[in-house]
Amino acid sequence: MALDSYRRILAISFAIVATTACASAHKRAQQDFIVWDQALRLSATPPSSVLDAGRTIPFSFRLRNDGKKGIAACLGYAREVLAISDVRFPGRSIRANARLVDHPGCEEPFSLAPGSEFEWTEDVTIPDVMPGPGQLRISIAIVHPRACENRYGCYTTRIRTILKTEIR
Repeated sequence: MALDSYRRILAISFAIVATTACASAHKRAQQDFIVWDQALRLSATPPSSVLDAGRTIPFSFRLRNDGKKGIAACLGYAREVLAISDVRFPGRSIRANARLVDHPGCEEPFSLAPGSEFEWTEDVTIPDVMPGPGQLRISIAIVHPRACENRYGCYTTRIRTILKTEIR
């Protein structure tokens, strides 16, 4: 009987510690994300100002730290490309391509001092929208490498950029 009571107390204590650890990881991530969302600037550059809908092309990406503190984080797997055509046509004015992940993790670690940049190239598929002037709204996942849970992965935030372009 005493052993059962001891096991219950041990199980409850473990649950409290685990819940507290998850809550503190989440709180740490949220505090950092406020700073990161204000400091990080994303830019995306395609090889041409005119883009072909439905094609996959290499983009150059740059992530810049405009903040006052260094940032150590990771690129996550998730991406979203939303194409918005200025030519209005039902069902073809807005389309998106998304790459999602259920349990985010660190794909590419980076460390940015204030004023520094991280650059990489990545293939982007242009969503099939009406030809003409428009814009691409691109978002990437930034993963907090020190706020992860075994079961759910790491906490993430999204950094976005808008690119005015011509889609054909």
